[in-house]
Amino acid sequence: MLKLILGRSGSGKTPKVRKELAAAVESGRYSKVYLLVPEQFSFESERVLYSQLGAQKSIQVEVVSFTRLANLVFREYGGLAKNYVGDGARTMLMSMALSELKDSLSVYKKHYANLAFVTGMVNAVTEFKNAGVTPEQLYQANEQLEEGVLKAKTGELALIYNAYEALLAKGYADPLDDLPAANRLLAENDFFAGSAVFIDEFKGFTAVEYETLGYILKGAEQCAVSLCTDSLQDNSHGLGLFSPVTEAANRLVRMAKERKVTVAAPEVLSEPLRFAGKGISAVEQGIFSFIPTVCDAAPEDVRIFSASNPYEELELIASEIKHLVLEENLRYRDIVLIGRDVTAYKTVLESVLPRYDIPYFYDFTESIERSPLILYILSAVSAAANRFDSDSIIAMLKTGLTRFDACEVAQLENYVFLWDIKGFVWCDPFKNHPRGFVNGMTEGDHALLERLNTLRHQIIPPLERLAAAIKSADGEAFARAVYEYITACGLQNRVQEQIANLKNENDYNQAQSVERVWGIVMDILDTFASVLRGTVLDAKRSLELLRLAIGTYDMGSIPQTLDQVLIGSADRIRAASPKAAFIFGANEGVFPLIPQGGGLFTDSEREALAALGLELAETQTKKTIVERFIAYKALTCPSHLLAVSYPRTGIKGEGLYPSQMVRQILLILPCLQVQDAAAFEPQHYIWNERTALKAVALHSSDNAPFAATLKELLQNSAAAPLYESLLFAGQKVHFTIDDSNTARRLFGQDLTLSPTGLETYYRCRFSYFLKNGIRLKKREQAKLTPLEAGSLIHYALQELLTRHTIKELAALSPAALRTEVGEVLNHYLLEKMGGAEGKPARFQYLYTRLSATVLKLIKQLITEFSQSDYTPEAFELPIKQGGAVEPIELITPIGARVRVEGTIDRLDIMTKNGKRYVRVVDYKTGHKSFNLSDVYYGLNMQMLLYLFTVCQNGRYAGAAPAGVLYMPAKNPVAEVLREADDSEVQLKQSEALRMSGLLLEDENAITGMEHGGAGIFIPARFTEGTDENGNRVWVLDKKSKVANLENMGRVKRHIEKLVGDMACALYEGQIDAVPAQGGSYSPCDYCEFSHICGHEPNDEYIKIQDIPEEELFTRMEEASGEQKLDS
Repeated sequence: MLKLILGRSGSGKTPKVRKELAAAVESGRYSKVYLLVPEQFSFESERVLYSQLGAQKSIQVEVVSFTRLANLVFREYGGLAKNYVGDGARTMLMSMALSELKDSLSVYKKHYANLAFVTGMVNAVTEFKNAGVTPEQLYQANEQLEEGVLKAKTGELALIYNAYEALLAKGYADPLDDLPAANRLLAENDFFAGSAVFIDEFKGFTAVEYETLGYILKGAEQCAVSLCTDSLQDNSHGLGLFSPVTEAANRLVRMAKERKVTVAAPEVLSEPLRFAGKGISAVEQGIFSFIPTVCDAAPEDVRIFSASNPYEELELIASEIKHLVLEENLRYRDIVLIGRDVTAYKTVLESVLPRYDIPYFYDFTESIERSPLILYILSAVSAAANRFDSDSIIAMLKTGLTRFDACEVAQLENYVFLWDIKGFVWCDPFKNHPRGFVNGMTEGDHALLERLNTLRHQIIPPLERLAAAIKSADGEAFARAVYEYITACGLQNRVQEQIANLKNENDYNQAQSVERVWGIVMDILDTFASVLRGTVLDAKRSLELLRLAIGTYDMGSIPQTLDQVLIGSADRIRAASPKAAFIFGANEGVFPLIPQGGGLFTDSEREALAALGLELAETQTKKTIVERFIAYKALTCPSHLLAVSYPRTGIKGEGLYPSQMVRQILLILPCLQVQDAAAFEPQHYIWNERTALKAVALHSSDNAPFAATLKELLQNSAAAPLYESLLFAGQKVHFTIDDSNTARRLFGQDLTLSPTGLETYYRCRFSYFLKNGIRLKKREQAKLTPLEAGSLIHYALQELLTRHTIKELAALSPAALRTEVGEVLNHYLLEKMGGAEGKPARFQYLYTRLSATVLKLIKQLITEFSQSDYTPEAFELPIKQGGAVEPIELITPIGARVRVEGTIDRLDIMTKNGKRYVRVVDYKTGHKSFNLSDVYYGLNMQMLLYLFTVCQNGRYAGAAPAGVLYMPAKNPVAEVLREADDSEVQLKQSEALRMSGLLLEDENAITGMEHGGAGIFIPARFTEGTDENGNRVWVLDKKSKVANLENMGRVKRHIEKLVGDMACALYEGQIDAVPAQGGSYSPCDYCEFSHICGHEPNDEYIKIQDIPEEELFTRMEEASGEQKLDS
């Protein structure tokens, strides 16, 4: 007899089933009593029955799922001894089947090797088997179809399905075939004779399960089925909330009648027994109804929360849970958290719940792909299959499962990054300098390079052997090679050590996880060896299949305590009569979920196949109805409190909207108000010291009594150090070194500065402190950067002008000059950059291209010096203590000596009318130009410092400071019209090469640089004018960048003051982050330390302004008058 127990959620269907089951056991009239439930409900059902019936009587009840039922049938009639394949093996078998059929395919010919298609085919076969569809049935359907896409599809799918089944038949068994096999045994045997079968908690059945139910109906003396629907009538034409369940109920009735089984009148339970309040009951009655019933009462058992983001949403939920447990006397086990996309909230849950001391258990599984052991193996095989890919090698080393310590791995990673080590470069000993483009190795450099080569030798040879073994190997050879590799690397021993350490730390759960992952790895290798034996694959294909196989495994965790909050996805959570349910992530399209299209058939194709008797999985419409039902079950699972929440933005900041069920709940309960998480008082979120600290972080600037009380509490608690840190982090930090002795120890008793350091300091004091104080340095690759290219050009020009005079260079033929330039560049490459070996192609291309730049600059120099009276006097001239030119030395008020040392790119000299003139030239590969206003603020002082130092100290002392020039050291780009001739292009290029700088306002000094003073090469130009008597004279035009000797003196004194001010400020600990800003440019935009100082766009800046020349010199004079130093 078939009896249907129908009722909406909370009407008591499961208690009714258990009551009737208990009566069946008590009666003693049945040979066996079965309770058939979905897999995830088995444990909970057994627990409740044991409690209800006691030990003796509960033994008489067999709690089964369909999988367990098949197993019982096999135990009774045979069929247990099978070599089952897992999802990984199924993927491999499908890959083999597709490879065998590649020449027979048309529709799927282009996709047969695509791993996504392989996975799609595995899913398609799963769908076929659940629907009870065999390859033969697909062939039959194909024959009935008219020519077209569906006919072509079904023909090829039947072919693939059949080939897959043939491979499976060679000694393997698919778990999906168990229930069909059990059904064949049930057809031949009376397994359920004299039994009572109770079926509970299902919302529908697959075609294969219906076949099993047919044998139950036919053989069992009694069959009771509970279903969540309120009637056998479906007036919504298949679109209602209960339509799929109602359809299942009617199908069972039809099946019973077809088998001449008595069908009792369905028992419809209409009383809502579960719900303690009216609100949840009203939601249950009205949600997803076409015309929901409105409840005007103000509900106390239903709440709607809104939050700005998922973190705020979970903060509020956690606070509410603490309230329920500590103030409403609920247990944690009485509470469930249900979402639809729970994995998206995993990080949020792990961040928030521990802060509130809430014990919880995830009711879902996680992939093993992020396990260190799996990462190690995948990275090693990836490195071997992809020509020693550096990312894979470093990823493997960072798993913590190698024999190397973290420092060694970091040093190797830095070297690999520095020299951009790739591919087979790993296979040869490292030769390049471990600090990049540095001339000469110290003893420490040699020792480090030796250590790195030792590491390389321990890493690469095993990988080379692995790469050779898997280059072209069948599954057995691949598995053996991987196992031999991990054995040779001692991986198994280190895993065992890790497990032992975890157990010693009482972390048995994690120890068990590591053991399980190791077992999975061995299972996968065994599967490769057995399934792919004789199938030869290249290394990359084997790697892809290994990834796919690993991706099919996941692991769940075991509850660590009885009293904990249960968290799970709405489609699979086992909520055992919770009192409170928090439904989170209730956003449009997420919960209820809008199913995405997928699979190999469209909805219309599925309908066409259904018309031919092949009923596959649901269409998109049916899936949408099922998703609504899943949401309904989640909303109606609690007895005392339902809280639904939604964030307004996602974790990535995208805008989100409340879902349909939120809007319907508000329609059903019009008195219900949405509560915003931000509207709750801060006290609402404080339950312990950690939550109090969070409140401090959010409200530290509040002046409310609450904030003062909270601060007082934390200052006298164990969290006081963290509290102080939070206060500090929340304030605008003014960086200072409070102890002057610390400053002197950091910067030295006497201060030796570089012009670059001066520039850095006046651009941003804090940046100088980081670079020159605590020596922070950004990790950079050894490549041909503009800075390195500049150094090379400096070297080339110095070398060529040292070897030859200008006249000698001018006399060289173009070919001879090119040869000389090539020799100089090659010498630099060999001596300073370790040679061309191992350098990437782009490096060599850029390096070769520099030859043209050097040639262009040499020709420019020849042209310039051919009409100049200056001659190059020195290159790379050092200014340092004990050198040819002593640095300027200043003494601070505290007695500290300050020196500025550096190196002059080129020093030119001219003697005219018994007077010696000196100019300093700097080569610039960038776009830097000179602006005297910058000097006032402490910028662009380098060249002037050099000039004044040379004119004051050493063998050039007493010479006139002819000026400073920035010479563009790059191949100029001329912007001209398309029709421009060669002379116009050359003119534009000459303008691009014109030097910038500041020159002495002295006719001899300027005309000595450029005869005629036309301003072609220098930033000064003479034009025709008249004197006070009206006579024609040559005068400097207004755009000329010049300063008379008196103003040069003012500049010198101002620079000396800036040097002294910097020294005094450093010793006083003034290192605040107040950068200099000019125009629209912000120095923070490109600062490598901007993430450290926390300087915001609206914070203080030093504004750099263009100052009129006369005002500028006056300001410099006034500023230097305040000087506190002795020269």
